[in-house]
Amino acid sequence: MAARPTLVPSALSGDDVNKATYSAWCSTYERDCLEIGWSGPGRTVESIRSFCSAARCLRVLDVGCGTGWIGKELQECGFLQSQSRMCGFDLCQEMLDEAHNHRNGLYAELVAHSVLQAPWPYESGSFDLVLSNGVLRYTDSEPGLVIGEIDRIAASDAHIVLQVTNILQVVQKGLHVHTC
Repeated sequence: MAARPTLVPSALSGDDVNKATYSAWCSTYERDCLEIGWSGPGRTVESIRSFCSAARCLRVLDVGCGTGWIGKELQECGFLQSQSRMCGFDLCQEMLDEAHNHRNGLYAELVAHSVLQAPWPYESGSFDLVLSNGVLRYTDSEPGLVIGEIDRIAASDAHIVLQVTNILQVVQKGLHVHTC
């Protein structure tokens, strides 16, 4: 297993800690997660496929998209249609660079933006599917803001899929994750 993420100085807080941690971790993030048995993206995609119609979910937003792992999973299982438009945003530019460089244009738009900074850079009602994999763990200081923005950008009949896991705690402790 590659070196685990370096803990950042305690003088940093919130977005600064997350940005520093994920910037240092971006190149081995997916491999490290797989090595410890974390299956969050796959489980999230299974959930999406179980109750969402691909034909109805053409405008997709990946909140905290990181390396684009969920986008890749959605594409590989055939969920994304040729007319689908997938967008993503993440706090960490290095993670977005990984998504851009390794996902071959899968994401129509990748934006560096914090989930804790409102408004998010999207029009109201502009997505049929809003998904987030593990990002909500960072919103404990402003959960109402984040849920409010998800509600704002989701179309009135949109599907919203939120998966919550403290992956950093899992990696730091070397634990295996069981998701449902």
